[in-house]
Amino acid sequence: MTSVLVDEIESSVVDGADHLLRTAGFCPPPSAHILAEGTDQPYVGFISCRPFYRGADAAAAITDLGPLPSVLAATRLVVNWEDCDLRTALQVPGDTFPTAIVTLDADRTDHTLVSTRSKRSTLLAEARTRATENDARQADPRDQTRRESDERQERELQEHSRDEGLER
Repeated sequence: MTSVLVDEIESSVVDGADHLLRTAGFCPPPSAHILAEGTDQPYVGFISCRPFYRGADAAAAITDLGPLPSVLAATRLVVNWEDCDLRTALQVPGDTFPTAIVTLDADRTDHTLVSTRSKRSTLLAEARTRATENDARQADPRDQTRRESDERQERELQEHSRDEGLER
């Protein structure tokens, strides 16, 4: 029974990530699905990671997923994340990382790690590339200077055109 539930969670997370990438252009946050095996309703609920910055804040945000399942005495956790997104946020050394939704199915004695790659991987890679390009453009002070210069020239051109229109 519980393994069917875990499969359904994994499938739903992958489908949700696909939808989120297509409609909003970003990856879902890491999440933990809490299960209590041996009960009438084994699915207790889930918790999603808060928004985070790269580095230590990302590690702290991931750590924050742990207390709730612990307090609820969960017997099984299904944790999901997008691999490239999380490795980048945690500043794991490396230039590129595989794009995939990863599922960790863990109980108190064992765990299984599953990586789901499919057409979604292409979407994840494209979204990651766009985000990296946007970050690079925003981080380059020369781009900011160029944008400001372009905006200033545009305003001057509009003012000049307006002034010439008034003189005629």
